[in-house]
Amino acid sequence: MKSISFTMSRLLATSTTQLGLSTGTPPWVWSGKPAAQWGPEHTGLEQLRIQEINKRADWRAAAATWDLSLGNIQRVSRDVKREGVYYFRAQPAVLSRFRALRTDAQGRDGLYNQGEAARALWAKADGAWVFDAEVELSNFGSLLANSLAEKAAHANAFEDWRTAASKLMVTALTCDKACVAWYAAATNKFKAGTAAGDTIRSTVPTTYTPPPPVGQAVISNIIVAGRVIHFDCHAPHATRFTYLHQPPDSPVFVVLFADSPLKSLTLQNQLVGLHRFQAIPRNAGGEGQASAVFEITVAAAQAA
Repeated sequence: MKSISFTMSRLLATSTTQLGLSTGTPPWVWSGKPAAQWGPEHTGLEQLRIQEINKRADWRAAAATWDLSLGNIQRVSRDVKREGVYYFRAQPAVLSRFRALRTDAQGRDGLYNQGEAARALWAKADGAWVFDAEVELSNFGSLLANSLAEKAAHANAFEDWRTAASKLMVTALTCDKACVAWYAAATNKFKAGTAAGDTIRSTVPTTYTPPPPVGQAVISNIIVAGRVIHFDCHAPHATRFTYLHQPPDSPVFVVLFADSPLKSLTLQNQLVGLHRFQAIPRNAGGEGQASAVFEITVAAAQAA
């Protein structure tokens, strides 16, 4: 499958060349499509590309928010097991159940299910037991309920992205087929060695070379100076990055930049508190593995 960027460059070159041939002497217009239609099709494809980028960024933001919640669930589950084993040490039957709790799941469903198991055991053993002033049974229940809402939001965002991606690919395939058909007709009409024939062959790209796979993004060189946050980002063979940010006043990740060529960010006037960032690398061939989420705190003293 050709990349969208290649199809767009071929479509633009075809449009420009077709327009030139239609005003030449003698003029030539391909019977398959009027010259005036090529430009709007390029514009329409670009709009679909931008929609797909935005929907993909929304999906990634929803995934980052859900994963953060699941990470908190796993942390509390492990605390419940560790503290429960000690607290209920004098109750062998209860103790054995806490020792049997699993907290090593890797997948999203597994993390949630282990959290539910820990919450259920906590409620049955002693719902009033509190091992941390910030973690009560009701809070743990709310964390699990929020995770379900985030799972639904992720599913909706994924479906929106898949719809946008499907529209983009169908349109791109249609445009590419038109370009191939036009090129065959144009090169048959204008032979190599003629001025028009050589212009067509040298201007319109026909060979697609897939880019190398993108490696995992790595965020580095993190600096906080007052209310300014700076960091760099790199991934092998990446040409663009989508940056996600969860500021202190947001319960979820938001898209900071979508499909940006920037490999270094300097963010001014950031809020005091904990900030989380993640980067997703990409090139014309597709996405690479997202970076680890990194956390950084803007301190009140620094912000003063």
